[in-house]
Amino acid sequence: MTKVAYAAKLTSMDNLLKALKTCGEQFKDTSFTIVDMHKDDSPLVYVNSHFSNMTGFPHEEIINKNCRFLQAGKSDQLVLKSLRSSLKKGIASYHDLVNFKKDGAPFWNRPCLFPIHHEIAGLKYFVGIQMDITQHKEGYESHSVKDFVENDGISQDIHDQIENPLEQLLQNSRALKYFADNDPESLQQRQKIAHDISQQVKTLTQYVASLKV
Repeated sequence: MTKVAYAAKLTSMDNLLKALKTCGEQFKDTSFTIVDMHKDDSPLVYVNSHFSNMTGFPHEEIINKNCRFLQAGKSDQLVLKSLRSSLKKGIASYHDLVNFKKDGAPFWNRPCLFPIHHEIAGLKYFVGIQMDITQHKEGYESHSVKDFVENDGISQDIHDQIENPLEQLLQNSRALKYFADNDPESLQQRQKIAHDISQQVKTLTQYVASLKV
């Protein structure tokens, strides 16, 4: 690969990451994280403010680290094995597991993971949309992980349900920069895009919340 081609590849990946981060900023009541699958140990390269609020870990302590810090060595190993398998395979999946906040308090976390492919680099990122579902789990007698779902049918369903709204969210996030000035037409376009983004975030959040235990 020539230096010019390599530079173009890096620029393209930077633009993708910027667009994904813009998406994450739209999630006000749901955690949104980005994992870089091309870096050693697959670290977090972005977490939104809700993730920090939910877990108690400030941004500066966890960025560029693998998110296993939430496990505290106590999370269900079968679920973690399946989670790692879905990442390795590059498939969409969701998981219900016990994680631990910075103060040591346990909580039920539901990460829904979705692969993001780059046109040149292939599988580049995983987006995680996480919810604290502790209250939802309170009715269950078992204190271990109740279930983990990973099969072709469910993985495809998650992919189908998330792919379109996430792709539309990416497109709208990119479009915002083209209407940055303050003339009435640009303002009107930004308001429309902002409304569309709000609806797409709502769709994604509702879907993650609706997944069966």
